[in-house]
Amino acid sequence: MRIISGTLKGRRIPFNNRKFGNARVTSDFVKEAVFGALGPELTGKRLIDPFAGSGQMGYEGASRGATAWLNDRDKKRHAFIRTIIQEWELAGQIDLSNEDWHRWLKRLSADASPPFHIAYVDPPYDAATPDGMPESEACLRAIADLSLLDPSGQIFVQHTLRIILPDRIGNLQQTKSKRYGDSLLSRYRLG
Repeated sequence: MRIISGTLKGRRIPFNNRKFGNARVTSDFVKEAVFGALGPELTGKRLIDPFAGSGQMGYEGASRGATAWLNDRDKKRHAFIRTIIQEWELAGQIDLSNEDWHRWLKRLSADASPPFHIAYVDPPYDAATPDGMPESEACLRAIADLSLLDPSGQIFVQHTLRIILPDRIGNLQQTKSKRYGDSLLSRYRLG
């Protein structure tokens, strides 16, 4: 994995998938689709990633000038991201947490951190809430309910083909969904 654009362009992210619990890594095709839609300059934009994994979406956003809030509940992945933030001197651009995603989103809302311009939602594909709702949908609902998105903001959800997300969730409207291999990338905006 490499950073594709911005001040960190070309830097390699030394994430060993086996070492970190076989976390599914966002492909370069999906990452390019997300950041191609956002553009090369993200200065002043605020990005959240509740399931950060390797942290690559946050690094890419920071490379283009965004400020990122990343969260990963897994202690090993959290430590990996923390190491990269230190080594690449990104402490002023990336805030990192290690907690349950729903609790984290509630805390961001209570801390008056919103609005966010970009949300990237990519939970484990088979993860579900206790009542059986896919975590991708549950996270979208939480972002809508907590009013975390700026009026011009976008949410990108990477999910398995087996999950069909609703066209509308609260005040969020799906504007696009495209297949990338065994994944769908669905985009939402306020509307």
